Amino acid sequence: MFNKKILLGWVLLLGVSVPAAWAEISKEEIKPKHVFVQAQRILNEVDLIRIEMGKPEQELLQIKISNAQPREVFFQALTLYKKADRMCFDHTRNTGPIPPKMKEGKILPGDVYEVLERAMIRVRCVSNYWGIAKSANAPIANPYHTPSNVYMKILEVNRELNFLLDVPFSPSTVFRRVLETIQLVENFLQNLYPNIKLAEPPEFVPRMRPRDVYLQNRRSLALLQKISQLTGIQILDFEFKEEIIRISPGDVYDLVSLLFSEIKFIENKISTPNLKESSQKIAFPGRKLPSHVFQKSVYLEKLLLQWKNELEKQQN
Repeated sequence: MFNKKILLGWVLLLGVSVPAAWAEISKEEIKPKHVFVQAQRILNEVDLIRIEMGKPEQELLQIKISNAQPREVFFQALTLYKKADRMCFDHTRNTGPIPPKMKEGKILPGDVYEVLERAMIRVRCVSNYWGIAKSANAPIANPYHTPSNVYMKILEVNRELNFLLDVPFSPSTVFRRVLETIQLVENFLQNLYPNIKLAEPPEFVPRMRPRDVYLQNRRSLALLQKISQLTGIQILDFEFKEEIIRISPGDVYDLVSLLFSEIKFIENKISTPNLKESSQKIAFPGRKLPSHVFQKSVYLEKLLLQWKNELEKQQN
């Protein structure tokens, strides 16, 4: 009998995408190369939908990701699923299954792959509705692909989806994500440093744009990278190679989601049993403008600066 592993080897060597063959691989055996191919397949399908909708191709954000871990990729994959799910509902009014949740404990590339498989089903529901044939492009599995490559590819899909949604991610959606991130930091600081006086809320600045909010949250990410160095807890490196011009609220949501997941990870690593978990679900905040998101983003930066200063005091 022809060995299945030999068959899979030929599949990868020839660059033929046969996800059905991978169905026989256990979750523990799935590698970043498999996840990258699945992300590329989703992008190929989304691109066909974009062409069918008569939408222009979007310019990629000039960023570089390194040192990403599966947990960080998983969080962005959840965002991809959420956008694919919304696109399916936009076109078909199909509400679909219960969305995947954040997984506790160690996250494997196989966990990311499962989320992307479910996202592909939601993307295909749009293709099927409009009678769009499956993409003929067969992604090649590259054994050297890392979680960082997968993260970049998922970010590319997320950016494409941002501009295809009938009801794109709004400043209100981003506002709630920033509030969730602020709540994480406030609770942590007050638990870890009981005598700390939290920063004062900044003034409201009108006429801000999504680009301004994105650049503001870049400042928070730079601070968080310094915090990771002070705590000795590694997070991904996120470099911006060029100045950013066109930004949507969906792009801001992706960046704030990264901040949220990284802060959560660092806090879980350094939390002690006596720290209380007091996070509460934040209700939809109502209609918000980019200026409201900018104001809260500046406050988040202030909180992260306080955290960094406290860590530096401890080291000194």
